[in-house]
Amino acid sequence: MSDARKTERPILHTALRRLEKCAFLAALGGFLWWVWQYPPLSAPLSNPLSNMVSGVAESHAPEMRKAYLEGEARFASREVAEHVLSVATAGGLFKTDLGRLEEELRVDPWVRRARAELVWPSGLRVRLFEHKVVARWGAEALLSDAGVTFLPRTIPDAIAQRELPILYAENEGRADELLALYREAREVFKPLGRRVVQLHENEQYSLHLRLDDDLRVFIGRKDRIERIHRMAEIYSGLFAAGRRPEYVDLRYPTSIAVRYAGKGAS
Repeated sequence: MSDARKTERPILHTALRRLEKCAFLAALGGFLWWVWQYPPLSAPLSNPLSNMVSGVAESHAPEMRKAYLEGEARFASREVAEHVLSVATAGGLFKTDLGRLEEELRVDPWVRRARAELVWPSGLRVRLFEHKVVARWGAEALLSDAGVTFLPRTIPDAIAQRELPILYAENEGRADELLALYREAREVFKPLGRRVVQLHENEQYSLHLRLDDDLRVFIGRKDRIERIHRMAEIYSGLFAAGRRPEYVDLRYPTSIAVRYAGKGAS
């Protein structure tokens, strides 16, 4: 019996050592996987708001080492950054409701989408996706490349100084349609060296546009794409003999009306 026990002890000892090695390798593998999934934030990002965000986070939330604001936040204000921090640090990092944080970030008119995520070991990364402006919408609002209208608190100088077209529809829910028509007209008139500077749709869904030479074109409600192309085809001929047209009316089924400066329609 004594010999049997002596034989069992080395076997048991060997098994325990193997088990310890397996546990260590499993823990090490889990750690490396976590680092790979959530890399530590070792350096501040190039975004001008990131330093301010990380500094305030460190002073207000001991358990949070870094909070990073990423993305093309060209028009993000100080108030937006402070709002991010106040929500993210309330109650501690791991009690932060990321979905609520993202929802509140979208209250900023410039934010198209927001994404917040925890990063190892004690950080928060917030990424903002802003609207890309392609036109003005009426007198005060802006229109994004996705056909979304939004009303910023102020128009930044970088936007105000651009020669943006002005689009507007009297009826709601027409931004997508007008943006598509503008893009079509822009490409049609580009070979002629002309730009569409205004596109307007009234309450009866009748469309008219204005070119950068101040020529007004009445498109109407029907066959809009065809009429825009037709306008491009006859454009050069409208200036024959040095005449200067004020407007062209394409709303007639078989003819057009042209009004020249100092003269009636013809």
